[in-house]
Amino acid sequence: MSNKRKIVIGIVSLVFIISVVVVIMMTTGGDSNESKDDVQVNGDITSAPSATATDEGSSQPTATVPSTEEIPTKVPETTQPSTMVPITVPDSTMAPMATEDVTLEPTAVPTIAPTATTTIEPSKAPTIAPTKKPTKKPTKAPTKKPTKAPTKAPTKKPTPTVKPDNVSVDEYVSSLKSDYLYAEVGSTNGVAYDLVRWYQKSTTYYLFLPTSADNTSITLWETYNNKDIYIDGEKVVNGNKYNLSLGDHKLTIGTSTATLSVMHSANVPTVFIKTANKDGLSQLKNSKEFALSGEITFMDTDGSVTAAVMEKINGRGNTSWNAGSLFGKYPFNIKLQERTNVFGMGNNKKWCIIPQVFDESLIRNVLMNDLSRAVGLEYTPNAENVDVYFNGEYIGTYLLSQKVDLGKNKLIKSEEGFLIECELMERYDAEENKFRTSRGQAVIIKAPDTISNAKLNEISDYMQRVEDAVYADDGYNSQGEHYSDLIDVDSFVKVYLINEFSMNLDGGATSFFMYKEGNEKLQAGPVWDYDWALGSYESRDGVNLVRGDSWYIKNKRLYDGDDLALMAKLCTHEEFWDKVKAEWNNSFKAAVTAQMKGGNLMSIDQYYAKYEATAAMNFKRYDILPTAYTWGSSDTGKTYKANMDFLKNFYKRRIDFFDKNI
Repeated sequence: MSNKRKIVIGIVSLVFIISVVVVIMMTTGGDSNESKDDVQVNGDITSAPSATATDEGSSQPTATVPSTEEIPTKVPETTQPSTMVPITVPDSTMAPMATEDVTLEPTAVPTIAPTATTTIEPSKAPTIAPTKKPTKKPTKAPTKKPTKAPTKAPTKKPTPTVKPDNVSVDEYVSSLKSDYLYAEVGSTNGVAYDLVRWYQKSTTYYLFLPTSADNTSITLWETYNNKDIYIDGEKVVNGNKYNLSLGDHKLTIGTSTATLSVMHSANVPTVFIKTANKDGLSQLKNSKEFALSGEITFMDTDGSVTAAVMEKINGRGNTSWNAGSLFGKYPFNIKLQERTNVFGMGNNKKWCIIPQVFDESLIRNVLMNDLSRAVGLEYTPNAENVDVYFNGEYIGTYLLSQKVDLGKNKLIKSEEGFLIECELMERYDAEENKFRTSRGQAVIIKAPDTISNAKLNEISDYMQRVEDAVYADDGYNSQGEHYSDLIDVDSFVKVYLINEFSMNLDGGATSFFMYKEGNEKLQAGPVWDYDWALGSYESRDGVNLVRGDSWYIKNKRLYDGDDLALMAKLCTHEEFWDKVKAEWNNSFKAAVTAQMKGGNLMSIDQYYAKYEATAAMNFKRYDILPTAYTWGSSDTGKTYKANMDFLKNFYKRRIDFFDKNI
């Protein structure tokens, strides 16, 4: 046989083999492993879902196994992987499938790369049915249904921006609320993170700027239709920068004239809250149970930024919540998706923003937290006054604080034990985990969140043993336990002094926390809620709480009973009172004197200098000064400076009283 004939036969044979292979591939499904596991989207090869199980006769997926390339740790229930390209296959080509959910293993991806990349559009999927149906039966579906996907927001942290680069000025402005002037604010490096819109009171429009804003070079946007805006005769052009000095400016809106007042905060961090629901703030104010999710940006005074996913924001508090209807300033709880170190106050998920409407100094809680740390209480909430903006609206100066909680990563870092709070009977019924002592003290179990009946009985039994010992004349309960065997006396001495010195209206009655770590003794604390303290409430039980010239907590009775309250009863024991006197002389007096005059603690005057600018904005935004004298509040001053002087005078009177009577 000639060489030419051999070559011809070889070529024919090769063509025949290739044809057979092609036919086999087409008749066994048509889709290569590459088409199952690699999908080209906008020119990029990305991993597609490896398998989708469907109900029989339906083209809609019932369970999706996402690729392993980018799987969020918590996926919203309705989220589908963005790289999935649907392939349309005639029903006649589908083998019968089990009606239950099917879990399929990912198909292996060939290690040999294709020589060319092909983009397959959904409508171009193969429509030729295989000549032979697969003989392999579907794998039996597991009887256990897949776990429901959480509805939490994705774990990826947001990157705050104002106007995206790919959005035109007109498109951007049209997305904003109409009939407003907006100012871009951001970090000191010039990156803008939010828009602040003005706030109107009568014919004056206030532009409240946070610490990080540069009012000498600020970008403005206006959203008026068919009206031009002029500031001091200069037309506002969207996206342009303007030098806005602090104070009042002539404002023209169309043919109307008004005043634009520019105010600038200083020395305090800023919190920007954003929700998709632009009217979310109104809804939050309508119901304490209503909650929203969104994004939150924490901007420190140096311009540094921490962005986080806000899993939930909702109303909180009792008296402070009800006071929101008077002044329009409400308290909120914030839960982040991940533990975040906010302004150096520690890694936490749960935070509170407290409006402090009955504390016109804005520092009563801060002062008592400082005092708590100074005298050595183990757990004290970190807290800082901040300017808060909600979807661009300035909503005032708030106290951002760690939430009082117990757990591995909570304020009280204990995996075992419990946290309880003495509460008023009028609030008792609304609580879930609770009990009453034999003397009628209402107690709420704040942590753990869920407990068994056995655990509830264990906690209530321990508290009853404490109460029985404290109320016994000799300090021993019927089991022979002295109260000092059950409670950490030093912590109770310190918490008593903080509440007594401040003449805290709620001291020992509500917001009075105690906790127990494992097998340790019951501790008093953490301290919490001093809005109505240091002279800001008129009187209670016949005791003048403004003058500061009498005992209050020492003689305080149960809120709804005739017996002395727990801390008051402790003071009847001589050995306890001796410890109170020693603590006052050894450390407490020096600490409160430093707060009054200056020293190793921040003084009242220093806090005034720090918070003067943010207080000015807060009290311009809300009509609190000098009108917050309601529900028993006292007149602590008509101006912010007068409020600070009131505090110093109260400290002086209280120190003098202790020195003469302790």
